[in-house]
Amino acid sequence: MYNLKDRKNHSLLLSKKEVSKLITKLASEIEKLVPQNEEIAIIGIKTRGEPLSIRIKEIMNKKNPKREILLGHIDIGEHRDDFRKPKIIPPTRNTKIDFDIQDKSLFLIDDVFNTARTARAAIDTILEYGRPSRIWLTVLIDRGHRELPFIPDVTGKNIPTGKNEHIIVKLKEMDGDDSIWLVKDELKKSSS
Repeated sequence: MYNLKDRKNHSLLLSKKEVSKLITKLASEIEKLVPQNEEIAIIGIKTRGEPLSIRIKEIMNKKNPKREILLGHIDIGEHRDDFRKPKIIPPTRNTKIDFDIQDKSLFLIDDVFNTARTARAAIDTILEYGRPSRIWLTVLIDRGHRELPFIPDVTGKNIPTGKNEHIIVKLKEMDGDDSIWLVKDELKKSSS
């Protein structure tokens, strides 16, 4: 749960209604990418990708109740590369994929896309379970920063940020309400 009261420099970017519209947009875009007779697998990246993936599936099921939509979630902890020295990898395996991903159209769902390191770790995790016919990277917000050569296939909204800014996605399942915030870090003054 995010507590923005501890942060001085934050501003609301998107309200509950706007977040809902973005999630509906993601569901619609996913539907367009895969033929109606083809099964879809949706996998949320822990933590906030999981409730997003559930909501996307619910929206798609309301629109087309006959379509087969498989749902799972992954924990990418073992594949992260952003740990500081010494490299201590926390134990994970909070992954749930109860279906064969082989030759499936698979959508990886995450809340914020930034450096692409989460995407790389998610793909590494997925490939331990099989080889999908296609992996589509789907994100609610794209901040625009890249450290690896990945670009989301489906994006709710592009929100470019500076290096001292962060996007906080709050979701009702975890935070009690839906909203998206911009948080600015205070720049450290040089001592010259």
